[in-house]
Amino acid sequence: MADESAVTIGFQIKEIRVSSFTINESLMNEDAEIGFGILLQHLFDSEHNEQIVQVEIEAGTSPEQAPMVVLHSACHYHLTGYQDWLQSQPEEHRIPGILPSGLATALNSISISTTRGVLFERLRGTSLQNVVLPIVDPSAFQPAG
Repeated sequence: MADESAVTIGFQIKEIRVSSFTINESLMNEDAEIGFGILLQHLFDSEHNEQIVQVEIEAGTSPEQAPMVVLHSACHYHLTGYQDWLQSQPEEHRIPGILPSGLATALNSISISTTRGVLFERLRGTSLQNVVLPIVDPSAFQPAG
């Protein structure tokens, strides 16, 4: 693969959307440990040079039980220089939506942290407001396939 640093890609947050938030406090058990599941999905809007990182967070006491909290968000990033970077890649790697690994990790980090902050705000005033929200290593998320 070509040198990822040869062409610079800039980005800025364009929009943050919360598409759904549900909380079921009746499932809360004071003594139970709460676990978190986080899913990320990257989408690319080539018409607008936008990378969209969808984040889904579920919190519950066990995988067998319905989650107590579900939050879905989408962080939209406008990319500059992306088409130039893509064209600098070998032909077999010119897949629209593919990102340099450092940029993907940065967008993951910002998206997870932003969604974590939204979740913190949404839990304020509920019986779950003192739940410790995990810190997540954004580089731990790998592309599917």
